Amino acid sequence: IILFMDEIVKRGLSIIKTFSGLVGKGKQTELKQLFNEILEKTESIKMYKELYANVFFTLLQTLQEADLLKTEIIQIKEILIQYGVEKYVLNAIDNEIIRIGIVMENLQEEM
Repeated sequence: IILFMDEIVKRGLSIIKTFSGLVGKGKQTELKQLFNEILEKTESIKMYKELYANVFFTLLQTLQEADLLKTEIIQIKEILIQYGVEKYVLNAIDNEIIRIGIVMENLQEEM
């Protein structure tokens, strides 16, 4: 699978490594750009949904807050649901979304 990772996933891993100590709006701005690029790669997400889900989960773990990223986070999660990512991965993503303070109206219905 690693051989088939595209630039977005590689960049996500780079952000995790490089910016894990960075906090605040600067980190959110970088991640917002990355999340928007992920949203443009729906075919790639469809083919490598578990890989994208795990990178997305790992990126969420680096956040302490996500006031600038709420829309993108919700959209990526909806795409992952649409493409049938395994429930335990979605539950882990939901836990991180709650931890960083994003409240989703339909979260209770999904669980």
